[in-house]
Amino acid sequence: MKDDKRLRNPLIIQDDIINAIQTLNYPLFIDLGGSDTQNINFCKMIGHSKVYPILSAAAKGSQEMMKLVLSNKTIDIQVKNEHGVNGFWIACMFGHGEVMSLLADAGVDIMCVNNLGVNVLHLAVKQNYPTIVRMLLKSGFPLDSETNEGFTAF
Repeated sequence: MKDDKRLRNPLIIQDDIINAIQTLNYPLFIDLGGSDTQNINFCKMIGHSKVYPILSAAAKGSQEMMKLVLSNKTIDIQVKNEHGVNGFWIACMFGHGEVMSLLADAGVDIMCVNNLGVNVLHLAVKQNYPTIVRMLLKSGFPLDSETNEGFTAF
């Protein structure tokens, strides 16, 4: 008899979903229902870090995995971590412009700022991601937004 992973302990399934995202194990993610109706709106403590599936996928930078995550019928694309950032911000932090585009097309808040008031344009300039800076400027991202300390991106 085949082991139906969806009937297993929900905490084990959460571990498996996070593992599938972090190792880019697409078949496992699909098998667990991650791209369908399995609730993947959870926060898992790993060490001292809070890990959310959509934020983990944004950090990983795989367009294929992000497409699978976004195809989940339960996904909350606006989820933010304890620093106040969403998947769009995290994808920017790691230089994943293609994943940023997928998230923007899905309707994520592209104006997200962290707890210090830093937005993605501030971040892209600081991290020296010229392609992302051009993408944001081309989309009309505001140049005059300031961090909590009064700094602009340029």
